Amino acid sequence: MVEFLLKRGFDVYMIEWGRPRKEHRNLSLEDHVLDRLPACVNKVLSHSGESQLSIIGYCVGGLLAVLWAAIDAAMQGGAGAGPLKNLVCMATPVNSDGLESLKTWMGPDFDEEALLAEHGNVPAEWVQNALRALRPFGKVAGAANLLNQADQEAIVRSNLRMGKWETDNIPFPGGVFRQMVNDFLRDNCLINGHWKIGDHSADLAAIRVPMLHLLAQDDHITPYASSRDLVQRVSSSDREEVMIKGGHVGLVAGRGAQMRMWPALDAWLAQRS
Repeated sequence: MVEFLLKRGFDVYMIEWGRPRKEHRNLSLEDHVLDRLPACVNKVLSHSGESQLSIIGYCVGGLLAVLWAAIDAAMQGGAGAGPLKNLVCMATPVNSDGLESLKTWMGPDFDEEALLAEHGNVPAEWVQNALRALRPFGKVAGAANLLNQADQEAIVRSNLRMGKWETDNIPFPGGVFRQMVNDFLRDNCLINGHWKIGDHSADLAAIRVPMLHLLAQDDHITPYASSRDLVQRVSSSDREEVMIKGGHVGLVAGRGAQMRMWPALDAWLAQRS
């Protein structure tokens, strides 16, 4: 997708968050939303010589972008006053009531403190197993489908690349995980209007910049019930939600994304960026 956008004439910068190690176990949402992300924004503006930029965020990355956009908008005191020109989210959850499986699994009886006490950060294998548990037979069905197409080399190569990308997880910072479980999953703070990040409140209504939310029709990780409130709750006069055929991963990667999502993103940004 980055290569595609570059070829379409956009200057693209990608955030590399790094691989959390034990000493990063206390990294929090405050560190990411109030420190690291603003530092990246300032670096991009300095390097590019521009005064504003567009931000694209996928899944949890989209949620981080939303939290920063809401807080920054409140701090700037008006639309267009800050560094954010456009906000693009992809498969971004904002309402934990729509994440029924995760919310049930990580309910009151789930002991996140025991997990973090043992590991510091959430292990990459744990993240992978949690995602697979949302669709227990998905891997078996995918393998069976691939077997039926084993004589088609292009499809096999594409499937292997996608499989490698899907399983390339990294540990999840312990401090962020604690906040996500308690503030997001259990208390649904963003939708209930009282998510505090440090001394700041994150209110979706504070977002007024042009916004695009790209969603996957068959998304089992970010179901529509968890993502539909985003466009409905921001105050942007220019806001659009686009539902695209495919699943959570296929939304951004693979042949389907190249044919459907990438062109839609290009067309939207070309008019605004």
